[in-house]
Amino acid sequence: HFETEMARRGTHLYSVCCVLLLLVALFGCIIVSAHAVSVPHVRRLFDTIDTNGDNSLSPHELLAMIEKFEEPLAEPQRALTKLSEYAKSVNKAHNAQQLKRVSDESESKSESEDEVLIGWKAFMQRYSSGSRADITFQSRDDIISEFPQQVHLSLTDKPQSEVVVMWITSVSATGTLVKYGLNADNLLSSTSGISYTYEAGEFGWSGLIHKVYLTNLTASTKYFYRVGDSSLNVWSSIFSFKTETINQTEARIATFGDMGTTIPLGFEVANQIIKDDKTLHFDLITHVGDLAYAGVSASWEYEYIWDIWGEQIASLANHIPYMTAVGNHEKYFNFTSFKARFQMPGEESGGIGDFYHSWDYAGIHFVSMCTEDYAYTYQPGSRQYQWLETDLARAVANRARTPWIFVLGHRPMYSSDLSTDSGPLQKYIEPLLYKYRVDLAMWGHMHCYERTYPVYNNVPTQTSGNVYINPKAPTHLVIGTSGAFIGEKFQEPAPAWSAKRTGTFDESYDSYGYGYLHVYNGTHLQFQFKRWIDDTVW
Repeated sequence: HFETEMARRGTHLYSVCCVLLLLVALFGCIIVSAHAVSVPHVRRLFDTIDTNGDNSLSPHELLAMIEKFEEPLAEPQRALTKLSEYAKSVNKAHNAQQLKRVSDESESKSESEDEVLIGWKAFMQRYSSGSRADITFQSRDDIISEFPQQVHLSLTDKPQSEVVVMWITSVSATGTLVKYGLNADNLLSSTSGISYTYEAGEFGWSGLIHKVYLTNLTASTKYFYRVGDSSLNVWSSIFSFKTETINQTEARIATFGDMGTTIPLGFEVANQIIKDDKTLHFDLITHVGDLAYAGVSASWEYEYIWDIWGEQIASLANHIPYMTAVGNHEKYFNFTSFKARFQMPGEESGGIGDFYHSWDYAGIHFVSMCTEDYAYTYQPGSRQYQWLETDLARAVANRARTPWIFVLGHRPMYSSDLSTDSGPLQKYIEPLLYKYRVDLAMWGHMHCYERTYPVYNNVPTQTSGNVYINPKAPTHLVIGTSGAFIGEKFQEPAPAWSAKRTGTFDESYDSYGYGYLHVYNGTHLQFQFKRWIDDTVW
């Protein structure tokens, strides 16, 4: 494996491999690739962060990891302060569990640095159990397991009668079958599908992706299902989903962007959504780009981080359709991992795969566009622009059936974050949103939360209150707060169109959370930003 990788990657990888072999000799584990040895994914992530190999994580190591997987931070010293606070909270939660203390779990300062350290057991306890939800993380190395994992659903253009089911196994589990029925104890129906793999990642990937379309389902019906390989008799747990109700006009939607795993709080926000789902019972999830943050530097990507993230959201996605928009952190290896791991209704809606597509659900027409102009440009005359205008025009003509029109994308059209790049979207796309009376636009990319008043061409239709009655322009939501490091700088004073915002260094941990959208019917909806730290809403 090392020889082939060195031939492919050259001298730089040779140096990397030498370091990794040294780590094997010193610590008895391989942290490179599951092609070679089974190592739990979360342990591999921990070892990736633990650059000095002392079996603990310092704020400096966490900062280095964030800057490696995201980008250099403008104020690293302030970031270190926040990461130290987080390390203390992890240790406090761990100690509260009254687990046996060992040397690497100490909350004491390191000898060489005035830092709080997070030991492996504290890290694993925090990540696997979470402090916000009753879940257990699968800590096996899933690439070599025949057991189905990362099970997730998505919608087609027929949500009353179809659903897409996907999961991942090792390459030895070649069977692709979904058994389903109206009773968990009697799964009478079965449908087979396809399986495939892909080539990407700094050290490759050896899993197998399975995809099955369930069709001819009955509307307004709860189905139970499990996935697996009948020849090996290896099956997942039994999950369930419900098809769209005929003439359904109410929906509960979780919406967010920029999650990741531990950079630093993706898993915490995921746990919060899992907990909230037990009472709110979400019908749909929309993730507006920057999913796993598996990309490193300018061109690398670690596929096992996709697998960690896939398991992280599986407790939601195995029973709630998980709809995605593409972000800049999906770009690695020409978006290969993203394209392989998800199935959006691009073909059915005249768009292109997972990049831009649309679908209807519960009286809402959703339009997901690609804001990554280097992948698919959205300038007038482009294929995406023409598709977007045609799709919006059809949605307006169909407004009796879908009274709401929502647009999703990664980079925001409106943001008072100083580092925003909203200009091209406002120039080229905003006139379409205004012309076709889009109600709501949801974005990520900026690691903050910001809600606008209804606005067009930087002019709000109102500048006070949080109730918008028959607004004459779209409302914009930026929700890049579901995990990636928060420490933004805002334009001061706030623009007249900015109704609410949070995401500065001083607000950092208070700013993580997700959006909860409750569409009551064809005329009324309510949006809340739910903070992870204390369950409060904005």
